[in-house]
Amino acid sequence: MTSASGSCWIRQGVGVHQPQFRPIATTLIHSVFLWATLCALAIGVIQATWSYVRVQDEFEMAVREIGESHVPLLSVSIWDIEPDAVRRQIDDIAARPQIGFVRLTVTTGQVFTAGDTTLATQVARRFEIPPPARPVGVIGQLEIVENPHAFYRELLSTVGVALLGYGALTLLICILIAFLLKRELERPLRRVAQF
Repeated sequence: MTSASGSCWIRQGVGVHQPQFRPIATTLIHSVFLWATLCALAIGVIQATWSYVRVQDEFEMAVREIGESHVPLLSVSIWDIEPDAVRRQIDDIAARPQIGFVRLTVTTGQVFTAGDTTLATQVARRFEIPPPARPVGVIGQLEIVENPHAFYRELLSTVGVALLGYGALTLLICILIAFLLKRELERPLRRVAQF
């Protein structure tokens, strides 16, 4: 036994760590998967922010349209002193999924409410109710509070679908790249190594 082989034997005996090499394709696949996941997360954050703004705008517009469409009807009902008609209209407003709580305060002192009373202290959108066919004067005030549960449900649905789509697309791209790298890179290199 030569001294060189003896020294090699001694180094192996004391536990010299031999570097372990991973195939190039596996290294590239891990790198691609990492970057694709980071890109998908970045796009997901942008999509979530955009969805939040869009859903919020849609909710505010829906609440405004509901309030503005009911003001003329409430004006006539209040002016004609028809509390049953007022009550039906308030209940109709509160039945909308975007609406959490409704309060109508008439200048004569009557108050009509409908919806989730736990939301009564939340910030409300206010609509002044003028007398019918008169541009000046106020006979009541309508307050509408958005339904936060419906808002977040819509937001989660929108963001969830988008994130699921990005996740599926990222996974498919990674699988395709892994397949191509295995076929186009690893197999030829393995044949060269075997040769």
